[in-house]
Amino acid sequence: DLQTFMGFFSFEVSQGESSAKPAAEDMTSKDYYFDSYAHFGIHEEMLKDEVRTLTYRNSMFYNKHLFKDKVVLDVGSGTGILCMFAAKAGAKKVIGEVAIKEPLVDVVDPKQLEVDIYTVKAEDLTFTSPFCLQVKRNDYIHALVTYFNIEFTRCHKRIGFSTSPESPYTHWKQTVFYLEDYLTVKSGEEIFGTISMKPNVKNNRDLDFTVDVDFTGQLCTMTKSLEYRMR
Repeated sequence: DLQTFMGFFSFEVSQGESSAKPAAEDMTSKDYYFDSYAHFGIHEEMLKDEVRTLTYRNSMFYNKHLFKDKVVLDVGSGTGILCMFAAKAGAKKVIGEVAIKEPLVDVVDPKQLEVDIYTVKAEDLTFTSPFCLQVKRNDYIHALVTYFNIEFTRCHKRIGFSTSPESPYTHWKQTVFYLEDYLTVKSGEEIFGTISMKPNVKNNRDLDFTVDVDFTGQLCTMTKSLEYRMR
């Protein structure tokens, strides 16, 4: 079961030999990429994320017709849990490539940007998207929050989950973009803006965000361009 697997994984990690780590000034984006997964704690956190792990499992177990006699490549296999799910779902051969798979992020924004992993290109991951937020009550706004949804659309019955603040907790949490100053808003007002994202030039594991906020309310105004870096 999952608990037994986690215990075995922790033992194997503790028995492994540690490789020499380059000095910080000599690290490349590849080094940052693998170093972010060097400690077993992050893998434990992902395995304990039941929303993520069970959704991935169910998407395979309930769609065995998609995996029967197939060759499955898991790029970034990490602990190998997805490889085992694929094998149990009927895959003829499973290949686990240790290239690591999931960045940790925190995010929220009602303007949805849809990415089809089956057809997405690298250049699609650099984008600018407009948003319009409608204020539902008199309050103060200190930050903007973004999140993402995951959906397996080729399944016989669609399955997925959301990292929304209103959904069950996942290890991805949400991403919070704090403003330089708070906004005093009234119900019915609208906040306009754009959010831009691109990989960091020095380390493409990191993300650079630019959030442009344009708000004219009864009690305050803000026209601001804010920059953030997600590590």
